[in-house]
Amino acid sequence: MLIDFWTWDCINCQHTLPHVREWATNIKAQGLVVIGVHTPEYPWEKPLASVQQAINKWQLPYRVVTDNNYKIWTAFGNRYLACALLL
Repeated sequence: MLIDFWTWDCINCQHTLPHVREWATNIKAQGLVVIGVHTPEYPWEKPLASVQQAINKWQLPYRVVTDNNYKIWTAFGNRYLACALLL
């Protein structure tokens, strides 16, 4: 399982999303499950509609959850965007 912490207005995240999308597509047959965790840095990144727009724009083929309150972020001890954790 790959947990990908990202937000749509982060340039580092924008650079990594194509790679995560490729892994989610090409390694799925071997059992890789990707879950995106959208964790906004700024207030304008919080609305669900803007997250959905980013998912559509980047054609993300995996489930994405929103973490506006940083609960998932904190549970994993994350400190950075973009961050991918392979479990």
